[in-house]
Formats: sequence, C-alpha cells, structure tokens
Amino acid sequence: MNLIQLFIYVFIVIAFVEELCKWVILYKLSYNHKEFDTLYDMILYASVLFISAVKSIITRPFLLMR
Repeated sequence: MNLIQLFIYVFIVIAFVEELCKWVILYKLSYNHKEFDTLYDMILYASVLFISAVKSIITRPFLLMR
C-alpha cells in the first residue's frame, strides 16, 4: 500500500465510517433521551466523541504501517 492509498483509506474511508458511527450513537441513542434538555448536553457529548475519534485517527496510520 503506497502513501496515497494509505491517505485515501485513512482519511476518507475510515473517517467517513467513524463519523457516521458517531452520529448514529449521538443521535439515535442520546438525542431522544429525557436528560437531553439543553443544547449544552449535546455539545458536551459530541465533544467527548470527537476527542476519542481524534485519538484513534492520529494513532491509526502508525498501526497500519507495521
């Protein structure tokens, strides 16, 4: 796998699937919950999901190059 294919795979394919999964988790499981009564609740939970995704995106290319 050359560098361009790796870039496309990591930043297009994996990122799209990961963002879709985050949206499904946030929207389907949390949005209709009774505890989501303010906009700040959604911002907080989305931020936590984003931080965990950034960590996995940063470390993933190094794991694929082994």
